[in-house]
Amino acid sequence: VAEARWVAQKGISSNNSNNAASSSPRQRLITAGNDGTVCLWDLTQVSTSNGTPKCRLQTGKGLHSSGIFSLDILPPAAQEQLIVTGSKDKTVKLSSLATQEWGWWASDIHSSKVGDVRLSPTNLNLLGSVGDDGLVVLHDFRAHRIVAESNSAHVRPHSISFHPTVEYLFMTAGHDKTIKLWDVVDTGATCATTLQGHLRQVTCLAVWPPPSSCADPAAPEGLRFLASGSYDRVVRIWDMEQASCTAELKGHGHMVLCLATFSSTGGNDGEAPDGGRRLLVASGSNDGTVRIWNAVAGAEVAKLSGHTAAVCGLAVEPAAVSEEAPRRLASASKDRSIIMWDLPTFQPLATLKSHTAYVRCVHFLVPGLLASGSSDRTVRLWHVDGQRYPCLSTLQGHSDTVLHLGTCGKPGDGGARLLSA
Repeated sequence: VAEARWVAQKGISSNNSNNAASSSPRQRLITAGNDGTVCLWDLTQVSTSNGTPKCRLQTGKGLHSSGIFSLDILPPAAQEQLIVTGSKDKTVKLSSLATQEWGWWASDIHSSKVGDVRLSPTNLNLLGSVGDDGLVVLHDFRAHRIVAESNSAHVRPHSISFHPTVEYLFMTAGHDKTIKLWDVVDTGATCATTLQGHLRQVTCLAVWPPPSSCADPAAPEGLRFLASGSYDRVVRIWDMEQASCTAELKGHGHMVLCLATFSSTGGNDGEAPDGGRRLLVASGSNDGTVRIWNAVAGAEVAKLSGHTAAVCGLAVEPAAVSEEAPRRLASASKDRSIIMWDLPTFQPLATLKSHTAYVRCVHFLVPGLLASGSSDRTVRLWHVDGQRYPCLSTLQGHSDTVLHLGTCGKPGDGGARLLSA
């Protein structure tokens, strides 16, 4: 079996039923980067010369003529396999993995770089985009119409997130101090609420529950919240329904660069309203640390030190079928390393060193299998379920930085895929 050869060549037993690479028999990896191209890698077929997964498709410049700065995919529970990409070439494009129709829907409404794109987890007709031209746009791509549009909400908006359960509610942030809360049903193209509190530019947003679980029937019920990070070194927690700040979390010594939300069992640091689990936020900073916060109690849970440069990306391992909570957190840094942290003890498990430049992003393909993207133009796959944490493979195909990663398909359904931009 090709998959077993790939695993065995890297020194991992293919007979282990818990092996990450064997949990989805037809995994495919999709990578995209600052070179504007998308590559499709078949993880079940390896090159006889070097043992790495084969590249089955490369879009070239036909999809985007410049760097892909953002991407998103439909939630894992969705039946369609759609990918949306936003580019420096000023376009937003939608592609189908099922039919391999790349860019079958496109929008050129933006007049500058598209900074972020998102597919709605609750309405499979909608996607949002924001760009350096100041535009915030909500598209109905099936009806080929603009649902809402504004060019005065932010200075160069760079982030958009949809509410986990409310269909037409979404949030945006840009190179200013505010977060905008949009309710398109009630207000059309008008911003419903401005969330104020940060003293400097907002850098990142994250929602609970995360988009990957929004359309999953097994997703936890309970509290929904928005987390934001800023140049002011503060993480804020927001009640999206009440449009109010519920916690101001201080501790970082420099700007906050990335956020991740997750739940965990155990601990005595505060309330745990969601089925007895703590609702937590991880924040990575330019100060080189990761901090863990209890989103409900508004308290710091842990400070994770180990990196020697800025933390650029965070990923929480999805819980295995037999488990109630995730087991590991991965942090990526400009120091060219990835650190694996145990949950819920927050102790370091291993430092992964193989990249030769900044590690820009990390993402779990399935439990135990981590992907990382770097300024060294490579994507690396890591086995992170055991005492050893080897690099399984180095995927070389891009001519510029890999900026984003994402999973498409449900683990174990024969079609789990990873996307990067």
